[in-house]
Amino acid sequence: MSNNKHTTIRFNSEMVLAIIISAFCFLLYANTINHGYVLDDFSIISDNTVTTKGISAIPDIFTHFYRYGYYNSDDGIYRPLSVVMFAIEWSISPNNPALSHFVNVLLYVLTGFLLFKTLRKLLNEYDEIYPFIITLLFVAHPVHTEVVANIKSRDELLSFLLVIASLNYLLDYIVNKKTIQLIQSSIFLFGALLSKETAITMFVVFPIGIYMFTEADRKTILKSTVGFGIVILLFLVIRSSILNADNSTYTVTSLENLLLAAPDKSHQISTAIKILGSYLYLTFLPNDLIYDRSFNQISIVSLNDISFIISLLIFVSLLIFGITGIIKKNAIAFGIIFYLATLSLFSNLFFTIGVAMADRFLFFASFGFCFSIGFLILKLLKHVNKKATNYESLSNFYSRNRKVIQITGLICLLYSIKTVSRNGDWKDNFHLYSADISKQENNSRAHLFLGNELIKNVASSEKDKFKRDQIIFQGIEEVKKSLSIYPNNPDAWNTIGAGYFQIDSADQAAYYFEKAIKTNPDDLMNLAGLYLAKQEFNKAIELFEKVLVKNPDNLDVLVNLGICYGTIKQYSKAVSSFNKAVILAPENSQLYYYLSTAYKFNGDSINCEKYYQEALKLDPNLNRP
Repeated sequence: MSNNKHTTIRFNSEMVLAIIISAFCFLLYANTINHGYVLDDFSIISDNTVTTKGISAIPDIFTHFYRYGYYNSDDGIYRPLSVVMFAIEWSISPNNPALSHFVNVLLYVLTGFLLFKTLRKLLNEYDEIYPFIITLLFVAHPVHTEVVANIKSRDELLSFLLVIASLNYLLDYIVNKKTIQLIQSSIFLFGALLSKETAITMFVVFPIGIYMFTEADRKTILKSTVGFGIVILLFLVIRSSILNADNSTYTVTSLENLLLAAPDKSHQISTAIKILGSYLYLTFLPNDLIYDRSFNQISIVSLNDISFIISLLIFVSLLIFGITGIIKKNAIAFGIIFYLATLSLFSNLFFTIGVAMADRFLFFASFGFCFSIGFLILKLLKHVNKKATNYESLSNFYSRNRKVIQITGLICLLYSIKTVSRNGDWKDNFHLYSADISKQENNSRAHLFLGNELIKNVASSEKDKFKRDQIIFQGIEEVKKSLSIYPNNPDAWNTIGAGYFQIDSADQAAYYFEKAIKTNPDDLMNLAGLYLAKQEFNKAIELFEKVLVKNPDNLDVLVNLGICYGTIKQYSKAVSSFNKAVILAPENSQLYYYLSTAYKFNGDSINCEKYYQEALKLDPNLNRP
């Protein structure tokens, strides 16, 4: 017998739209999955002796500064959560950037999905078209390419995702008044803080958002704000205790943050405000995306410079509009306040940070921009469906919002073309440096990075000696351009020296290594290495010993000293150096072998055999010394 009753499947527009956004996110960044390590990926992941220990390194990661395992002293940053993820990924598949790129893309997909769902809750009095176009504009914005395509920038990505998760639970708490949901919100905010400090600004943003878009009473807003304040205070105490554990701190130079090259405070402030104008311009027209804006990419300006005056007027106007708009519960004002609050940490107005300007610093702020633009588009089009609407199908959703979707779609199409194109530049260091150098003619570090890449990596992969030498000379010329902009950079002098060393011009190499030492008297490693290569062992030993005084745990120095002492038959000193090296790297079979050999020539057959057996445990193919 047939059943005449028909079951009607209700169209779940929220889930369908969330899936569309997620798929869009994946398509935008799928071309980054097979990319390699780029820029700071090396210092945080592949060249970091802590991260590459894998899961076992997690306690060290949580109890040390950001680049611990690559830098010898405190870098002034505490962001353990993303580094923990990198260590786990290394344990799963060592030295595999594709895995980490894939995780970044998945996190971005999750960000798009969760952002839409959370905005749906925040804007529950509005039609679904509002959170839909805001989220679409946000995920398509080209300024995000550095954050998603560069593995290291997961700190930005993860922090924003956890902030959205925190807001999601906070909105549940506002409705249900369940304390567990406030606790869950606080936990996610704490995770966001452990990812990147930008989440601190949510202490201001969350209460404003709750006040503007929900019916929460003052007591509820105050209770949640106090809870978040406690979480932020706890994070700051932990961060301070970790960073203050090492008395030596990282010092920012004018090469990294060009504002430090300003002749006085007024020039520094006016230039910082000019840079805020540049951020706003980049948010509206994300064409000139570059990976580095250090010395002397941006010119220093005075208080009477027109770029400073225009930027100041615009930002003062935005601040006034934002504050007055909050009182009137103007949705556009919320986006402006979000933009200003999250960008303020990177403005260099309240404290000096490591760089003057960076594209990635717009990741959080761009959400505020897209929020305001989304509402502005709907307002200009006089959108009729301001209140929540039930949609019967996807075609019904489109037909009732046709103009809004078409205009937003056109913007997203232009954004997407730029995003996918820019992603290709992040394939590896050489592609990135080469793509951007035409826009960085006055950037000292940009020329150094390209020159260093040509000399140390591109040239080494060229088999033809003539072509290899030509690449090295090209690299040397790039580094000389760097020095013409910023002469007092020992890294640049050393890079030129390394170039000449590769083409067997030892005297030229020594000249540039000595120039580096004049700039930084402690920068002795390259010249010491040159003496070692030239078999001038006593000169090499003298320099290596000086390095060891200030850095007694430098593994490379200890190994080189052991080799030097062993070669000139001072075997007891060779034994001492290799013993210290073995303590620092107990899983390195070659070091045990060196130590065994040193004991052999020092006449200690017992220890010779002992350490040879230790070496064999790690590498059964080693021959007896």
